[in-house]
Amino acid sequence: MKKIKSYTGIWNVEKVLYAINDFNLPFPVTFTQITWFVITEFIIILFGDIPPLSM
Repeated sequence: MKKIKSYTGIWNVEKVLYAINDFNLPFPVTFTQITWFVITEFIIILFGDIPPLSM
């Protein structure tokens, strides 16, 4: 059986933020980057008081 190529994946373009309200961002940020940043900051705050990680 021959596979038919499908190009529907090209329409899944990731959304990019250029500004938040009236504040222009210095560079465009994707929602994936924002999600990773928020998760990383939450982990840093959560584990910041553990002795090996606290200074």
